[in-house]
Amino acid sequence: MKKFITLLIVLLMCVSSACAETIWVLCQTDSYVNVRPFPNKKHEASGYMECGWSAGTNGKTKNGYLYLDEISNEDGYGWINKGYIVYSEPIIYTFETNIYSQGRVACWRSIGGNRRCWAQEGDVVTVYAVSKEWSVTNKGFIKTQYLGCDYDILLGLVAGAESDAKSDELH
Repeated sequence: MKKFITLLIVLLMCVSSACAETIWVLCQTDSYVNVRPFPNKKHEASGYMECGWSAGTNGKTKNGYLYLDEISNEDGYGWINKGYIVYSEPIIYTFETNIYSQGRVACWRSIGGNRRCWAQEGDVVTVYAVSKEWSVTNKGFIKTQYLGCDYDILLGLVAGAESDAKSDELH
C-alpha cells in the first residue's frame, strides 16, 4: 500500500510539473508589477517584473493572485496580481490607433480590475504594449480586439518586416 501511495504521489508531481505554463506581464512600459511571497498586499514585495517579462506557473490562484514557480527572484517563486498577466507574449511598441467597436469600450485599471473610463468608436488611443488578448493604452487596459491593429501583423512589423508602419497598415 505504501508503494502505491508513493507511486501515486510521484505520478501527480510529474503531471503537475508537466502542466506548467508560461505567462507574461502586461503593464505600462515604464512601470513594473510587484512579486510577493504571499498572495496579498500585506507583505513586502520580494521582487518585481517589468512589461514583457515571462515566468512559469502551475495555475494556482488565491485572493486575485497567481503563483509563479519559475521566476528569477531571490526565492525563485512568488505571487503576482492576476490583473497584469497575459498568456501570449506582449509586443512592446508605441503607436496610435482608433477604437473599432459597435459602441463604447471599457478601459480598465488592470485586467479584470476596476473600470477607469469609456472609449467610443473612432477615439484615438496611444498603445504602449499589445498581447493577443489585451493592450495597454493611455486610457488604460483595452481588449486588443477593439483596437485598429492586428497582433500578428504588428508582430511582423516590429520584427523588422517593415520599419515605416502607419497605424492604417495594422488592421
